[in-house]
Amino acid sequence: SKIMAEYEEFFLTGDRRGDEMSVPGWERDDYEVLVDPSGNRLLLLMNTGKTVRKYGDHEIPPDGALAIRL
Repeated sequence: SKIMAEYEEFFLTGDRRGDEMSVPGWERDDYEVLVDPSGNRLLLLMNTGKTVRKYGDHEIPPDGALAIRL
């Protein structure tokens, strides 16, 4: 996917740390946090619903995903 290509380093070398962070308004199954070896964090939000979801100023379409560097 486009997100995996853009943030490849997180997917290849990052650790999953979603259990260490809560995202208000989001169920744990709908997000993940990846941390690369340098400590940079990437928040992945996945909309598995049938309507648009919002995170801040971002809109995530149904069956869509959003990646944000933290």
